Amino acid sequence: DALAYCENLSFAGHDDWRLPNVRELQSIVDYGRVFSSPIDPVFGTLSIAHWSSTSYAVNPLHAWSVDFFLGHVNNVDKGHVNVYVRAVRSGP
Repeated sequence: DALAYCENLSFAGHDDWRLPNVRELQSIVDYGRVFSSPIDPVFGTLSIAHWSSTSYAVNPLHAWSVDFFLGHVNNVDKGHVNVYVRAVRSGP
């Protein structure tokens, strides 16, 4: 559902949104930020798990997610509902 949501998203005058892969999501985690969220406030994101487009190879019913509260990367059942999306665009 997260993939479809991003692919069908029309926001801010753009319709070329996509779900980022796990490495892209992890790239905004700053593990040097102690005693606060590991996500820089400039990204304005919720401190909770976010879906990636990367499936979990061991179990195709799971996908990788990045927790923006602690910076953890986890595999999560694709049926889990308490995971958010952060849509991205590839171009200008």
